[in-house]
Amino acid sequence: MADLVGSGDAAAPPADVIGSSERRRELGQRLDERHRERLESQAQRRSERTAGAAQAEQADHFWAALEREEAAARAELALPDGADRAAVGEALDAASRRLQSVHRFIADSAAFLPAFELRRAQERARQLQQFVQQRQDQLVPRKRFGFRGQRAARAEPRPAEAAPPTEPATGADPAAAGDQCGFSGQTDARLALGGAAVTGRDVTLTCLTRCTVRVTGAPATVHLSHLRDCRLLLGPVTSSVFLEDCQRCTLAAACQQLRAHTSADCDLYLHVTSRAVIEHCQRLRFAPYTLTGADVAADWATTGLAADTNNWSDVDDFNWLSKAQPSPNWSVLPEAERVTDWDGPAAGAESR
Repeated sequence: MADLVGSGDAAAPPADVIGSSERRRELGQRLDERHRERLESQAQRRSERTAGAAQAEQADHFWAALEREEAAARAELALPDGADRAAVGEALDAASRRLQSVHRFIADSAAFLPAFELRRAQERARQLQQFVQQRQDQLVPRKRFGFRGQRAARAEPRPAEAAPPTEPATGADPAAAGDQCGFSGQTDARLALGGAAVTGRDVTLTCLTRCTVRVTGAPATVHLSHLRDCRLLLGPVTSSVFLEDCQRCTLAAACQQLRAHTSADCDLYLHVTSRAVIEHCQRLRFAPYTLTGADVAADWATTGLAADTNNWSDVDDFNWLSKAQPSPNWSVLPEAERVTDWDGPAAGAESR
């Protein structure tokens, strides 16, 4: 019996053999786990390389396309000085459309462009816009409009003349020769200018009383002078809008810059991509531009104005240089008093 028991004990595997087998099994599991991790890491690196290559390919495609659009816009304006007016107008229209296409292309590509690449692209677009504007200034010279020099802080503004215009009326002239077109010497009239007859030209509205005037067609500049109790609805203007001696008027305008001189009691609804400048003005009120319409929408592309940049409430008053206190000569128009329906009855400055 003892021999049987002894032989049974001898048949059981030794403890050190059992421990060695478990260690080998654990080692095998760890090796398998490490192998899986290595394979997963390699797969992730391959995926990242593929994604990076795809992003780099997208970026290369973006820059190639942007350079083609930029070169095409510059080529559109490769005209000699003194070129035919019709050719200049067509070239400016084509370049403006190219510029708008560049802005849209950059906006659509922002999702995959790195931040520094996006800033670089936006700077290229800004330089292209400056080039288009410079070429327009060379090909279509405009009249100069001057301000007096800057005055000392808190200078008293000169009282705005409230009398009606005294310049002689010359009648409406929507098809004036040369670069000028516009209206003058009208009372209680509804007037309109638009279309190709306005594109790239300077528009002048002067000596009007209680008139409603709508101007579309992307004019180069608009000059407003000696106006009383008028409603002035301007679509996008390629360059500047100038006011001189305007009283109790309501103006809606989209432009690169606005300058007002010796005007009072006017409400200005602006889309301005630089800043508004006023001198010798009183009681001007500012609000964002809200004029709409199919004719207005078409002019945004023609002018190349940045629709997403509006500094309507950034106003420089040459008669109030103090930064410690706001100028008393202008304010923000309360929302409750703003015009919401431009086809409805007169409101704002016209009724106050």
